[in-house]
Amino acid sequence: MKKTKLLLLFFLLFPATSVLAAAAELSLSQPSEVYNLGDMLKINFSILGSGSGLAKATLVCPADEEIFYVKYLDVTNSIAEKLELELSRSLGNLLGECYVEAEFANQNVKSPYFIISDKINVDLELEKKSFLPSENIHIKGSAIKANGEAAGEAAEGSAQISVAGIEQTVAINKGSFEAVITLPSNAAGTQEIKASVKEGENTGISSENIDVKRIPKELELAVNKENFMPKEKLQIMASIYDQAGKAIEENISIKLRDKDGKIVEENIITFNKTFEYIFPFFAVGDWEIEGYGAGLSKKRFVTIAEYEAIDINLTNNTLVVTNIGNVPYKKPLSIKFDSAGESKEEAKELSLDVGEQVAFALEAPQGTYNITTGIKNFSNVPLTGNVIGVIELKTKKPGKYPLASFLFFVALLAIITHLLMKKRVKGSATIPYSMEKHGQTSSASRHERYEQYIEQKTNFASKKEKTIEKYAKAVAVSDPLIYGQKQQITALVISPHAVHAIHGTQQEDYLRALLIAIEGFGGIPGREGNFALFNAHKQQQQHQLAAVQAALKIRDVASRYGLVAGIGIASGEATVGTLAAGQLKFSSSVLDVAQKLAQREILVTKSVYETIKDYVKAQRHGFFNYGGKVLEAYRIEGMAYRYSKDISDIVTRIKQQEAKK
Repeated sequence: MKKTKLLLLFFLLFPATSVLAAAAELSLSQPSEVYNLGDMLKINFSILGSGSGLAKATLVCPADEEIFYVKYLDVTNSIAEKLELELSRSLGNLLGECYVEAEFANQNVKSPYFIISDKINVDLELEKKSFLPSENIHIKGSAIKANGEAAGEAAEGSAQISVAGIEQTVAINKGSFEAVITLPSNAAGTQEIKASVKEGENTGISSENIDVKRIPKELELAVNKENFMPKEKLQIMASIYDQAGKAIEENISIKLRDKDGKIVEENIITFNKTFEYIFPFFAVGDWEIEGYGAGLSKKRFVTIAEYEAIDINLTNNTLVVTNIGNVPYKKPLSIKFDSAGESKEEAKELSLDVGEQVAFALEAPQGTYNITTGIKNFSNVPLTGNVIGVIELKTKKPGKYPLASFLFFVALLAIITHLLMKKRVKGSATIPYSMEKHGQTSSASRHERYEQYIEQKTNFASKKEKTIEKYAKAVAVSDPLIYGQKQQITALVISPHAVHAIHGTQQEDYLRALLIAIEGFGGIPGREGNFALFNAHKQQQQHQLAAVQAALKIRDVASRYGLVAGIGIASGEATVGTLAAGQLKFSSSVLDVAQKLAQREILVTKSVYETIKDYVKAQRHGFFNYGGKVLEAYRIEGMAYRYSKDISDIVTRIKQQEAKK
């Protein structure tokens, strides 16, 4: 528009303009290579020869152009015009690679290309790159325009410097600037120092990154909720935050304490991971969570509500009631007998501590009954007896010393055993190749004694099997079954030295005690007494726990005979046949896994441990190899909260066996 108006004005002023000569020669002087906005563009326009007409000069750039010289000339003998233009944004977008074009008397000429820029090159200089919070940063910088001149000389220039939310503006003096900025106390991690420079319409920017040390300031423990019920999952997310409130990648130690201050779980949480813990059935009250890491610690509490509950199971004619809540259970239990349209109900007052059990023997005239308790019902239960009744087999509160009476019984039994041992046949465990006291035996004598030894071992094995068949209700026999029912079983294997080490008059008593321990928890012993199956014949809801309870009793029995019983326990799938002729045939590899664990302690597989960990005291034992696979084992130390049956059960069963004999 400006260009059009200028041309129109000159045509109005000089309507009769004519070109007189066509021999005039045009030229433009060499411009500078680079200009900045605010610079003066100066260039000489020369006309050699003669002529007259309108002279024009245009600045041409990639995005725009500007006519900055228009004049009518009558040249008789050459002329030189000085063309000047102060470069500014107001002229338009005149930036980039440009040139000047001059026109006169139907001729034109172009200047060499040159650069017009609005840039200032900025460089920052720092003494160091790592800082502490609240530390001073000394910043120096240089600002040179694109044309090579120092910013701040031709016109006032300034530099605005910012870092961590703090800004400071300083003057540019001969292309240099300097500032001191104090970092805020909450600055942390990577921070950008940014310098924005300005002189007139020219600008420049530069930045440098520095690192501000992250200092752990706060440890936070977040939980999925604050109030729980037993067996619910606690989830803990622990984080450490720096002075800027941002999470730091630090490992955090977590300790979980029960209401008595005992550490029940301890672990390390890595960054952005969650700590999980399932409260056992007996957990109650306020539990403390303590976190520690990077020199910081934090505590918080969660609450497990009181939960009152019992579980009822019926094995043969024995009703076992277990307190599975986390507080003592003190309520009456109603037991109702229904058969052939007749019913009778009896009530028993319960007073059970956490995890405590009480057993009741159910008696009734011979027949099949439906037993209802209001909590769990049992159908088609065969009972025998004279009248309907409920007889308590176990003391509800065992007292401070629940084993005292049994220990007295064991001491008496030991005295009787000692007297019987004196009558034992000498040589019943002699070594076949031992030497006589006064010299070596003859080869014939040695051969006879060796045959006696073999016969002895055979007799012992035969006697052992006869004893088991005599007292066991049924025996399990491993057999490669093709047809049968597939089901989950738990196998218990006793180390050989704990089964075969007792001979002579004690063997029968020892094997009977082992059988009582196995059958007392619903197990079926193997034919030779070295293993037992649980959940193989009758359905057992907690067959893994039953196997562990039996193992603990077996360990006690072996200990009384001066033996250390190694016991392995594993669970898995088996093919089980029908119980017939006192034998239950089965096929399963789980027996081999349990045998692998039967060393000198009670060891269980990890899968077994996961199902019983709320009920036992256990420690991680390590790893073992089976079939090319690495499996994990746990060592059972005992039951938690008296969750095993009292040892008096074994005494009771021994007395019952004696009475039947």
